[in-house]
Parts: sequence; C-alpha cells; structure tokens
Amino acid sequence: MLSHIRKIFYDSRKIYGSVRITDCSHDLGFRVGKNRVSRLMREDGIKPKMLKRYKVTTKSKHKRPTVANLLNQDFTAYYPDQVWTSDITYIWTP
Repeated sequence: MLSHIRKIFYDSRKIYGSVRITDCSHDLGFRVGKNRVSRLMREDGIKPKMLKRYKVTTKSKHKRPTVANLLNQDFTAYYPDQVWTSDITYIWTP
C-alpha cells in the first residue's frame, strides 16, 4: 500500500495530501481510509508541499481617474515642505 501512496504522491509533483491520495486510491479500486493513508504518510515522512497561490495586488486596468505624476521621479527639494510623498504599504481590510 505504501508503494501505491508514494506513486500517487510523486505523480502529483509532491502536492497531494492524504485526502486526495485517498480519493485517487478509491478511483483506482483500492479500499483504504483517509486515516490509514495519513498514518502511512506520516510514518514514511511524506509531506506535501504547500503551494502559495498567486494574488493580484495591483489592478492598473480600471476606468477611475488617476492622479497626475507631478514629480516625475525628481524628489529633490530646495526648501522644506516643497515636496511631499507617501507610500501605502499596508491597508487593513476586514
């Protein structure tokens, strides 16, 4: 059974966990439970990779007005309070 689990695991590029391996085993005609697959994977040291999903952070194609770039990347100031800049690095959204 462990060789079958390893084959499904490596065929999935090491991303399938015990639930998906159990489902694949059922599809192939094996009668095995999720807990047994999980135990065998844990005992053999088989751990799936966690994939980080891609998240779009900038939506530049919108129809809302944008503010003009008055500085054009020239941040030199000849006296105080002439140029102000800011950066939004975190906005909490519930």
